[in-house]
Amino acid sequence: MVLVAVALASVASLVTLAATRADGGLGERLGSLVGSSDDGEQAQREEVMDAATQFVLRLNSYGPDDLDDSGQMPGYRASVSEVITPKFRTEFEQSVNLAEQTVAQADLERTCDVFASGVSSMDEDSAEVLVAGEFTNTYTQADDGEPFQDRPAQF
Repeated sequence: MVLVAVALASVASLVTLAATRADGGLGERLGSLVGSSDDGEQAQREEVMDAATQFVLRLNSYGPDDLDDSGQMPGYRASVSEVITPKFRTEFEQSVNLAEQTVAQADLERTCDVFASGVSSMDEDSAEVLVAGEFTNTYTQADDGEPFQDRPAQF
């Protein structure tokens, strides 16, 4: 019992010492877990993580219901266009035809789940965000016409 009390007192002393250090090292990091001194920066991080999550969800969620009579997915295109940069727009517009063809030919439906996201780095005009999740493809099998669901692919 005494040993447990000594261990707890040692841990409490270590946390107090680390939290009160003035060099901004471990103390600053521990303090940021309890409360951020810069709520504006945290709000920006959350906004960036939300944008990245929306990008991943919109880019990886489509299916036969999105096709119009011409075999295109205008709603999908518009939804993704709302969350992409001009630099990525060109690449997206060059590859979206492949997704539309696959949906039309194989009755492909892709669903996406995001598990978590986090900001790796951020400055005034850019950010790097890590997003973890999985997508699942369901399509009609050519041999028997039955739907088949692939194993979820994690990213």
